[in-house]
Amino acid sequence: ARDIVFWPGLTKDITDLILNCNICLEFRNSNPKEPLQTHEIPSYPWQTIASDLFLWDDKDYVLFVDYYSRYFEVFRLTNTHSSTIISKCKEVFARHGIPERFISDNGPQYSSYEFADFSKQWNFQHVTSSPRYPRSNGLAERTVQTIKGILNKCKADGQDIDLAFLTYRTTPLDIGFSPSQLLMSRRLRSNIPVVQESLKPFHHDTDKIRVKLKLSHDKSKSYHDRSAHPLKPLNSGDSVRVQLNDKKWSPAIIMQPHGNRSYLVKTPAGSMYRRNRRFLHKTNEAPQPDELTLPQYEVLKYEPLQENTPDLKSDDVQSGENPGTGISPKLQEQSKPYVTRSGRTVKPKIIPSM
Repeated sequence: ARDIVFWPGLTKDITDLILNCNICLEFRNSNPKEPLQTHEIPSYPWQTIASDLFLWDDKDYVLFVDYYSRYFEVFRLTNTHSSTIISKCKEVFARHGIPERFISDNGPQYSSYEFADFSKQWNFQHVTSSPRYPRSNGLAERTVQTIKGILNKCKADGQDIDLAFLTYRTTPLDIGFSPSQLLMSRRLRSNIPVVQESLKPFHHDTDKIRVKLKLSHDKSKSYHDRSAHPLKPLNSGDSVRVQLNDKKWSPAIIMQPHGNRSYLVKTPAGSMYRRNRRFLHKTNEAPQPDELTLPQYEVLKYEPLQENTPDLKSDDVQSGENPGTGISPKLQEQSKPYVTRSGRTVKPKIIPSM
């Protein structure tokens, strides 16, 4: 354009044209990764743990890993219902104690009302990562990779899996202590010969351990941030494009922040989603007046799920509007909104009686 014509504000006008073009906005490139934000280093073992589900050899497993010691527990599951996950949590908590913070993704097993009630009864804080952003629960994801590597090697070589897990738990980390030493203040006896004196309990300086963990985190952050760029924070009412289930960008409105680098957005169809800042692009599109209204039920983070759908497998459930007339009290009760594992609030569609 500059080679042919000129007028004051030419570059700004072209930029505004692109930022208001539906096709251009729909096929924009993805946002770059942001600088790494590490979790707070715990003050003592088993204060903060992470959990995740994974599939190996067509079987479901759940893991729990300690942020302080990197000590993990892994269990094979008969099913992936919330009640099953809760029973495994109770088993681990009875062995190592109840953590202060429990970090997981937004899977239906963890976002259900049943698990929310469990966290209140057992008095621990449940923190969920942004939907479709697994690196928010990075330690659990990295531990899954480690466990799968151990399982694959044992299967290929015919080795004992439990002995392999014991070997990992007794192997020193880069900070000089093994997971068992950090968690239990003692070495675990394995099939490797050791002197009896080294198996006696000892006390390690937690302050020095936290300093070493901080240095390890800072080193990882320095490598990660070489190609990372911070993104500007968004405000309520901003027009954005959001990546939902594919690489295309759909129009939406920012309703409110939801934790660190996470936002609740509303699409023109009335659907609510929770997404990380990396999946949001700010635009100059004008929002519709009704899109700026935040539903009253959004403040209810944990609404009871339908009895027949305690563990939703679908990440995004289609929402509908209440017809408003001819609805019995029972149907009104069933039409209460609930939260899917993607962080989206859904109001079920019901048909009034004739």
